[in-house]
Amino acid sequence: MLVTRCGIIVPATGDRKASFCLSMSPSARLPVARKTALLGAAPLGDEMISKTTTNGWVAETRVIARCVEMGYRVSIPFGDGAPYDFIVDTGEKILRVQVKKVYQSQDHWVTSFIKARSSNYKNQFDRHYTKSDCDYIVCYSCEYDIAYIFPIEIVSNVRQLYVYPDMEEEAPRRSRSRNWVSKPDCGKYREAWF
Repeated sequence: MLVTRCGIIVPATGDRKASFCLSMSPSARLPVARKTALLGAAPLGDEMISKTTTNGWVAETRVIARCVEMGYRVSIPFGDGAPYDFIVDTGEKILRVQVKKVYQSQDHWVTSFIKARSSNYKNQFDRHYTKSDCDYIVCYSCEYDIAYIFPIEIVSNVRQLYVYPDMEEEAPRRSRSRNWVSKPDCGKYREAWF
């Protein structure tokens, strides 16, 4: 049997068309015996699923669960080519959502708004999310179960932000380097769902 990234199980018939109908990406299909390798970046044959990828999947899954708990309808795009992770139907509007994990860097909690590296980008400045990519970026801290919901217009020119999920209130914003533009007040977007 084969398991797709979204957990659909199909029989292994030897005919690639059967599994292709469920997942366009061959890398998204894993033998059932090895599906537990997704947890903790265990090796899969000659490949290794990175810790970064598994952390991203965990954050994405938790944000989807939170949306469903709030009564929103969630749709996940077919295949791996969408510039957003999922779609939320609030009942009033349809929103494209990209999830980014909040991670610890030295003594700070940081979130990045840069697209994953790809050969499609000429340089690092082509890698910002825009309104044509998604409507919201949700930055999620797995450690504190806290989400920051940023409209794309607020962060489309921002590379990174410090956030403070370990504090009751957000600390004053800081500008740390020339690569950081004027920062939004993160506290205003903490748990500020659609």
